[in-house]
Amino acid sequence: MAEYIGATGSVVLGAAGTGTDINVTKWDLDITRDMHDITKLGDSAPFYKQFIGGYAEWSGSFEGMMDSGTVLDDNNFDGAAVSATFTDGHANTYVGNCILSNVTITNDAQDVVRFSASFQGTDDLTISLV
Repeated sequence: MAEYIGATGSVVLGAAGTGTDINVTKWDLDITRDMHDITKLGDSAPFYKQFIGGYAEWSGSFEGMMDSGTVLDDNNFDGAAVSATFTDGHANTYVGNCILSNVTITNDAQDVVRFSASFQGTDDLTISLV
């Protein structure tokens, strides 16, 4: 199996075809599931806990360089869910609605203006692998 490079990945905020391609240099996506302990007293040796899976959730972050096309304004940070499409370096897509929970803008005289943002997914995440 061949590895692929992340250089062609992207983040688009907004509806497909009309969203804004954010000028990112990196993005992370975390998918987790609640785990519920169902271990009972008296379960036989070797005494390992038993679990069942609960609800799943997704969250993550992205960072990049500010430019005239980067739109991280009040419309993206009003607490309402926004459609987001994350594409990796192999054209796999991860699509869902998320709420931006944190945005940091860094202005450094020795660098370009950079930003980072954290988000919490709400509802389903659709994963399309190629």
